Amino acid sequence: MRNTFLVFNDPKNPKSGLRVATLAEWDQILKANKELPREQRRFFIADSFEDCGEIDCMYIETTREEYNKQKRKSMALINCPKCGKEISDRGQICPHCKTWLNEANNPVFQKPSKVYLIQGFVFLIIAIALLVFGLWASSTGGIVFVGLGVFVFVIAVVSFNEHKKAVHKHHLANTDYAAYEEYIKNEREKERETQEFLQKQKDEKEAKKYNNYKYKCPMCGSNKIANISTAKKVVSAEILGLASAKIGKTYQCDECKYMW
Repeated sequence: MRNTFLVFNDPKNPKSGLRVATLAEWDQILKANKELPREQRRFFIADSFEDCGEIDCMYIETTREEYNKQKRKSMALINCPKCGKEISDRGQICPHCKTWLNEANNPVFQKPSKVYLIQGFVFLIIAIALLVFGLWASSTGGIVFVGLGVFVFVIAVVSFNEHKKAVHKHHLANTDYAAYEEYIKNEREKERETQEFLQKQKDEKEAKKYNNYKYKCPMCGSNKIANISTAKKVVSAEILGLASAKIGKTYQCDECKYMW
């Protein structure tokens, strides 16, 4: 569970935009608010939502008019059953005392799905059947079936591992919620690193394709310049003959398709 504090860049100018405040700044704002009359206080709307299995409690600064408008909206404001403070009826967790408002959304009460477990057993049975048939056939066709059996077996193992992860997450949520939050945080970090790695590979592949962007198109100025391979020239010449536009050309712009 994490807290996010969004405050105005300039407290006296609501149009100055929002920025993320540190916990120390938030404590100073709360302390200053207590000493001010209501009309001079800074107003915040508290809400919470689930983000990739982690609860984010947000405190967003707003104007007094917008604060009162939000309170009068059709969405009802209710009192937290534990701390009694006013909160949105659409929230999943009280942003003040962190009490879950809907057990259906609480990971503690969410039993792990058996989909991956059933899927794992199905693939395991198929894998065994393919392996047995492949070994019995003992021919070129049998080797193919053995290969398919190994492939399906790997899928079964992956399915079992996914079920094991779900059971582990449920166990942590019930026994050590802080560890559960840390687990979710690590999962998100791994996912972010994977995405960054894949994006880096994509960028490197694209840079190699476009000669590291060191050329510019003389027509449109784009730096997405690819080499015209010999194979492309041969195919184009076979189809179009001497009319092929690629004959005698080395580069092609991927933006405007100009070749030179």
